[in-house]
Amino acid sequence: MTEEKNCLDSIRKCGILGVSRIAAQIKDASVIVHGPKGCVLPAFEASLTNPLSISYTEMCRETTVFGGEDDIAYKIRKEYFTNNPRIIVLISSCASEIIGDDIKGVIHSLDLDIPIITVEGGSFINDHISGCNTAMERLVHELGAPRDENSEIVNIIPPVEKYSGWKDDGAYLVKLLGKFGISARVLFCGVDVDDIRNYPSAALNVIIDREYGSKLAEYMNEEYGIPYISCGYPIGLEATDMFVSSVLRALGRESRETDEMRDMLLDEVRQSFRNGLGRVTTFRYLEEISDKKKIIVGNYDTSEAFLRFLVKEFDDNVETVIVKKPKTDDNIDLEGRLKEISSGTNVIFTDDRGEIIDHIRNNDYDVILGSDNEYLAAQGEKTFAYINVEYPWARKINFMPDGFAGYEGLLRFIEVYYNKIADKFDF
Repeated sequence: MTEEKNCLDSIRKCGILGVSRIAAQIKDASVIVHGPKGCVLPAFEASLTNPLSISYTEMCRETTVFGGEDDIAYKIRKEYFTNNPRIIVLISSCASEIIGDDIKGVIHSLDLDIPIITVEGGSFINDHISGCNTAMERLVHELGAPRDENSEIVNIIPPVEKYSGWKDDGAYLVKLLGKFGISARVLFCGVDVDDIRNYPSAALNVIIDREYGSKLAEYMNEEYGIPYISCGYPIGLEATDMFVSSVLRALGRESRETDEMRDMLLDEVRQSFRNGLGRVTTFRYLEEISDKKKIIVGNYDTSEAFLRFLVKEFDDNVETVIVKKPKTDDNIDLEGRLKEISSGTNVIFTDDRGEIIDHIRNNDYDVILGSDNEYLAAQGEKTFAYINVEYPWARKINFMPDGFAGYEGLLRFIEVYYNKIADKFDF
């Protein structure tokens, strides 16, 4: 008898990772995990790319039975007097959420002169993406100052640690909007406490990945009256132009001059693309690349952005897209949108890591756009080219800017994409 599959090996990690990712973007921040030893690993993982002081309350069997409020107080005081943080983010774990320690009461009794923000990290409340979202909303809720009604700055809400180039993407989008006379900033990207206090002083919030930022944007709309838009990830000419035009429209800044500037930027990147191809002095391998069997694995915005560019703008083919979401009735529209872009592409929705690994190992893909998990699943099976567009990303070091968003990022992506495939298959 075949046993039914009762457990999914989820691709999502617990909320402690997501909360710690946000905390790691704040200068002089400390994280205290109220949980046992194993719960510190996600916070440590978040500290690998950004400095972050980490501690934990060392929950044990006795603490779980009798409570750990004294341990919380001790660890906060130790962190405060030892490392002199400007802010402490205290993250609860599954165990501490079950026993129901009065964390806020402990913090209030200590009466320290720095903000101490509590965020739920337990995996039955938050995974690593919702942990990011909860932390962003909680920090602005606790720290945000009254809004400056005259502010004209645009907040770009980034997908923090989505892939290795997310900071470069944000910096480029700020520069791109600057060409149109728009001041912008990337939230939760190398900031301090005072920066977060000023986040409510904005004319507009812009979400560039629908999995990251909606909770914060909705809160700031309700609390401060700041409108927001969701543009989708600006990969490719069409999506980048849509990003710019959407921001201009939301600010009431569209004009003949901005239209001419947009057209000029589009012409510049097309010319740069032609110049790049012109340096291929013997054969251009676009047809050979198009014949290769490709798969994209990522969250929805990542999958849609790269599928749209490859099929609609690069005249390429994509065999399969795996969206890292569970299959639900709510995803029917999302699947339909992907099918509109490429009717011949096989679309799979799943949050089961095992299903993704089995699919990759049972199908001979020549090109994989995804995370290091997909790379490792296919490693040793056959020759393939791999382009990292999703978390996790741990195999490669990057000293130079490597973002794929916007016009410059598009050219960088084409260069990486074309060269990796050409080198791997020795055209």
